[in-house]
Amino acid sequence: MRNMSNLMEPFKFNWIFDIIFCRNVLIYFDSKNQNKILDQLMLHLVPNGFLFTGHSESFMYHYKKTKLISKTMYRKVL
Repeated sequence: MRNMSNLMEPFKFNWIFDIIFCRNVLIYFDSKNQNKILDQLMLHLVPNGFLFTGHSESFMYHYKKTKLISKTMYRKVL
């Protein structure tokens, strides 16, 4: 059985992760919904945890809850 979540709804799990891979997904959403999804991802990422995105995703320049580490690697800001 698969566990699936709709990114536009609150996640149905309570797990906390050290690393989240969300590559080439958020480019399909407008900036308002990108921020909504990113806020949910941050709830499930440990302090100083890492978020990996796709090369074409540039939304992180206006999202203040992460710090750019490399082109597609971000660290959660405490």
